[in-house]
Amino acid sequence: RYRSQLVGVSFSEGDELTVEQSLNIRGFLIDLDGVLYVGGDVIPGAREALDELRRRGIQRRFVTNTTTRTASALVEKLGKLRWCVTA
Repeated sequence: RYRSQLVGVSFSEGDELTVEQSLNIRGFLIDLDGVLYVGGDVIPGAREALDELRRRGIQRRFVTNTTTRTASALVEKLGKLRWCVTA
């Protein structure tokens, strides 16, 4: 049987996951605005953090509570910020 568990995790600059901690994490839900970017600017360290999750094989899904943009508009915005994502 598949069981899922929702765990809130917050990281600050310089925080690191231990190997033991990362083995227990199957994936992250990552908010867009205010976490990856603000306005037209990528937040410092956001690219590196996602690269590290990818390197560790940890799944990533992007979420937002933005209701003023469609999914395709968000993908276009992320493309302009040089993020490679699909809807």
